Amino acid sequence: MSIASSFEDTPHFSLGETLTMRLRHVPRVAWLIALAAVAFVGAQQIALALQTPAQTIRNELQAAAAETRSRLNFQLPTVEDQKAIAQHFHAYPVTVETARLWPQVKVTFHGLDRNACLEAQRVARRMEGLVVIDLQGYRLPSDCMERNDMSWWIMP
Repeated sequence: MSIASSFEDTPHFSLGETLTMRLRHVPRVAWLIALAAVAFVGAQQIALALQTPAQTIRNELQAAAAETRSRLNFQLPTVEDQKAIAQHFHAYPVTVETARLWPQVKVTFHGLDRNACLEAQRVARRMEGLVVIDLQGYRLPSDCMERNDMSWWIMP
């Protein structure tokens, strides 16, 4: 048998057939783990999508407060410190001020609508723990306008 004829005798499978045959040999436990991982990530994404703006603001502030606490030192903050704190904010444009009163951090959310402002007054006014997060101003519902720039202090 020549080399040419030996290649002609081997079966040819399409890419789809090859993948199907290989996937059939993956243990069921691996499939279950993969399915559980996909379900977990999907559930997290759905929970995030269903959050109100104020709940999102609260969660982002709490994540930034934990980051601030982990970076707590009494030297001036570095650019990396500010970037690490700012990375926790995705829902709205924010300004993060670290240098002026470090280790206190001022976070200002820009362009919040009236409904988000009113809800943030209720849900995220003050959060206490190892790090205190406190809303600056906005004590009354009448303080919320059509567009608002709301600031919170993160104070370790």
